[in-house]
Amino acid sequence: MRLMSFFKVFHLSFFFLLPFAANSQAIRCNDLMDYVTDEGVSYGQVYSYQLTNSSWLKEVKAYKYENILFVIAEIKQDDWGIRTKKYIFCGIPENNWRNFTSSYDRRTYGERFHDYIMDYRCDCY
Repeated sequence: MRLMSFFKVFHLSFFFLLPFAANSQAIRCNDLMDYVTDEGVSYGQVYSYQLTNSSWLKEVKAYKYENILFVIAEIKQDDWGIRTKKYIFCGIPENNWRNFTSSYDRRTYGERFHDYIMDYRCDCY
């Protein structure tokens, strides 16, 4: 059990440290998204029906892995949201996620996404 936990920490550390060691982006974003969705725990979500008024956000999901919060945002590439692209954001402070999902904030989800999530784009390609 302990060995498996060590392996998971080592594996995730590898994802984060390799880009700095190589001085370049060394991990594919799709691989990181797959790893986080498979190994992480769902932490929350803003569903597409909540984003019907957004011109660019389709769905936003948060995952927690080893006390690190990740956000995967599905962004519309056309007016109808038929074509989309997913982006991953790393190391989101939990308070930022709470502020983004807060129903007390009267700003749009798009405005809140820019304020609380956008600056945490993962170093991946």
